[in-house]
This record gives sequence, C-alpha cells and structure tokens, in this order.
Amino acid sequence: MKNRLVDPSWVTVMAWVLIGLSAISVLIATFQSALFFSFFSLSELQQALQENLKGEKATEMASFIVSSLHFVLPTFFVASLALFIGAVGLLRRRGWARMMLIGIFVLGIVWSIAVFVFQQVLIGLLFPSGAPLDPHIDAEAMQLVARVASGLVMLVLIGILGGLIGCLLSARVKAEFEPESE
Repeated sequence: MKNRLVDPSWVTVMAWVLIGLSAISVLIATFQSALFFSFFSLSELQQALQENLKGEKATEMASFIVSSLHFVLPTFFVASLALFIGAVGLLRRRGWARMMLIGIFVLGIVWSIAVFVFQQVLIGLLFPSGAPLDPHIDAEAMQLVARVASGLVMLVLIGILGGLIGCLLSARVKAEFEPESE
C-alpha cells in the first residue's frame, strides 16, 4: 500500500478537470480540422476574401487569419492532446506529467501575452482613431474598452496558469510524485 504524506485530493481534482477540458478540446480540434481541411482549400478561401472584402487592411488581416488556420488548427489539436496526456499522467502521479504540465502552462502564459499583443494591433486596425464611424460610436472609447477587456482576460489567464504552476512546484505536491520508499 502506498504511504503518502499528503492528501492527494487537490492533484486528483486538478487532473480530472484537465482531463475533461482537454478531452473536449481534442474533440473540438478534431472536428474543426476535419471540416476545415475536407471542405475548404486555402486558395479558394483567399480568393473569396479578395472578392468579398473591399478594404485593403481588412483583406490583408483576413488573409493572414485564414492562411494561419492551416497551422493553428493542427497546433491546437497537438496542444490539446499533449494536455490530455499530461493530465492522465498527473492522475497516475507520474513525475514527467507534472513537468510536462508545468511546461504547457508556461507556454500558455507566453501564448496569452502574444495573443494580447496581436489583439492590440487588431484593435488599432478595427477602430482607428479619427476614422469615420457611426456618429453615435466613439472610436477612442471603443478602443479603450476593447484594450482593457483583452488586458483583463490576459491577466486572469496568466494568474490561473501561474497559480497552477506554483501549485505543481510546491513541496506538498512534489511529495506526491517522489518514488515510494519500501
């Protein structure tokens, strides 16, 4: 029988939550990739964008987003699968899984910061200062609200991921992953 000095409930709950979330992510990524790669070709999507969008900045941004889907969808699938594998390993108290999840969470923090920067550029393109918009819309106020909201989301994600990293690095959790002494 295993002789553990700590209550394993926190790690078990975390593992099951991650298993559930990552399993849903794997399914979503699988279906999105299957639909996208089965029904659409990149050249057809870019041609449709060129025909339907008139503004140069909108066309360039939309083309960039569409051309990125061939990279983003498989990457999302691999990341979701890695999270699932790490969560199952965490449930089984494997040391490699704990380290793998710490690495995934660090990458999640980096990704959150990169997405925040991308959003700031996108917000500037969508709501340019001084652009002729509906007279009832204040472009500066819209920019400010969008920037603050995206910043808050980034801070919450970084806080959650940082907290999970801190917990996985804590001495109490590390003790659950040490080899058993006979």
